[in-house]
Amino acid sequence: MTPVQRFDPLALTLDTLTQAAQEEAVKLGLRNPFKELPSEIGFAAWFAVIEENFRALQVAECRAVFDRYQGEDAGDLDRFRECYLVYCHDEMVERHCRANLDDLTGLLHRRVELFLEQVLQFRIAGDPAIAEHQTPLEERFIKFRGTVGDKQLSSGQLNQVIKRDADRGARQQAWEAFLPMGEESREAIIHLVEQRNRLARNLGYRDFVDLRWKHSNINEEWLLGVLDTIERETAAPYAAMCEDLARMLGVERLQPWDVAYAVDVVSPLPPETFDQTGAQTRMEKLLRGWGFPASATQIPAMRCDSFSMGGLCFGIEPGKDVAILFAPADGPRFYRTFFHEFGHAMHFRNAGMNSILLNVEDMAFNEGMAVFYESFVSDPLWVRANFDMSADDLDAYSKHARYAALAWMRTLLVNVRFEHALYVNQDMDQDAFFLQLQKSCGGFDLPASAGMRWAADQMTVSLPINWHNYVIAELIARQTREYLLARDGTLLDNPRVGEFLMNQFYLPGAGKSWPVKIEEATGKILDADAFFRYLRAV
Repeated sequence: MTPVQRFDPLALTLDTLTQAAQEEAVKLGLRNPFKELPSEIGFAAWFAVIEENFRALQVAECRAVFDRYQGEDAGDLDRFRECYLVYCHDEMVERHCRANLDDLTGLLHRRVELFLEQVLQFRIAGDPAIAEHQTPLEERFIKFRGTVGDKQLSSGQLNQVIKRDADRGARQQAWEAFLPMGEESREAIIHLVEQRNRLARNLGYRDFVDLRWKHSNINEEWLLGVLDTIERETAAPYAAMCEDLARMLGVERLQPWDVAYAVDVVSPLPPETFDQTGAQTRMEKLLRGWGFPASATQIPAMRCDSFSMGGLCFGIEPGKDVAILFAPADGPRFYRTFFHEFGHAMHFRNAGMNSILLNVEDMAFNEGMAVFYESFVSDPLWVRANFDMSADDLDAYSKHARYAALAWMRTLLVNVRFEHALYVNQDMDQDAFFLQLQKSCGGFDLPASAGMRWAADQMTVSLPINWHNYVIAELIARQTREYLLARDGTLLDNPRVGEFLMNQFYLPGAGKSWPVKIEEATGKILDADAFFRYLRAV
């Protein structure tokens, strides 16, 4: 064991924290990591203290966020950042972990490795310079209101107009209502990007994208190549889809405010076909067929009608405590959301490692587990088994489901490429590049004044370098489905599917990296081939 100079005197006292953080530390029973050092009690026992502090903070913070989404007073969440900095991510904690990492083996090595990745992310997300720029932007997004007709609407309400309002003029107004927000936020976001890049370079990375992707086990060349292939392979079917949807809407050509409405509302079947009250029952039926006991579906799913996101799963403590918020509605979109979030919940609930670090996996894999469940809403065999519809209606619905997948993937192409360039090529004209991507990937000819629309996306501020996870998730879901179908011939009423999910994906947790898990489970390195075969087959 490599010795590290003792931290003397003990650095941690409650006096270094604000009152709110002190109270949280006492309530959670957080322990001083320097009361005893690895050289005195052994590294494994010392690290267990750090991990328990981390677990307690993760659970409490997630529960506080969940409470806030439900409209409850969760207090100032900055108290958790203070506690992380002192009880988990202190520089001396990091030094002890790095000094001993090479001497560790097995899952202890993996836990420390994952913890150091958390520390690295915190070094940027928790930096005061980031908070100084990010917090005001987030407050601006929360307070933002856009005008449609004579109404002032929040961003969530504006997006609902874009997705669901039959009045094309109202949809256009809602889309353009974000432009002032983009103009107001653009320079501040660019400065926030510069700060993230600066901190990443100080840590030895090319830029923030390089840091994020390397620590998510993503090869940049591979992912950019996948995006190129997706753009090329989906170009013709996407163009045909746009022509078909334009005919359905009676317009000459689609605009950005038309696509989601055309895909989700102008459906060949009435929304009530996919009745909101039946979603839970149909999910339970699917899980029973996979051999999961009834207790597996007893996950708190709480209704929240004002919830603009449609649904969100909270893995409060993976392996133990999960909950879901929903804003129910009739129609395929709600079913996709319900199944997606329930997929998250099943993954989080069944995480099988006795370690918070090993039970929390990379977001690309988390989303892949959710999209696997969501994929059944577009599976003709599952639809036929659960809804009373004619063969013609089923064919029409399946075609529309393919349209939804196409539209989503082309949107992701824009988002991933733009966000990548935002960090990698800071000398570019952001507005011009955004318009270029809108034309090449979306087929939209927009005026120069629309270029600032990119800066009205809160994801760029609050969840940076995140969109790629949804691309990878689609590939994981389709490759997993294709493997299981080739192995078993069916995905429905097949207990081997449940066994596969538990043994290959859920129970091992983050004991292995997600690319290794996918390759070992499906027999091949992840690629986009199964996704393309799905688009051609539907």
